[in-house]
Amino acid sequence: MVRRKILSWCEIDDMTVTTVSEFIDLTSKWGNRVKCRKRLIAICYGMLWVLWKSRNNRLFQRSVCFPTQAVEDTKSLVYLWIKCRGRK
Repeated sequence: MVRRKILSWCEIDDMTVTTVSEFIDLTSKWGNRVKCRKRLIAICYGMLWVLWKSRNNRLFQRSVCFPTQAVEDTKSLVYLWIKCRGRK
């Protein structure tokens, strides 16, 4: 559900993938523009990071993270990554 919402936010049709490595591979080959592809890869890694943290919080701290919260966390995390990365 989170992947579908993130891809919808990026205005990309849902990709049929079964593994994380397939998802990363598809995003790394997506589109013709390098800048857009790099942003999509950052969004992909941000989503994976948020899902991993949510999973760990559920297992070890018994906290619940809803898909809408995971999507919002991904958006804000990736925004900060891209914003801070742009400073040189």
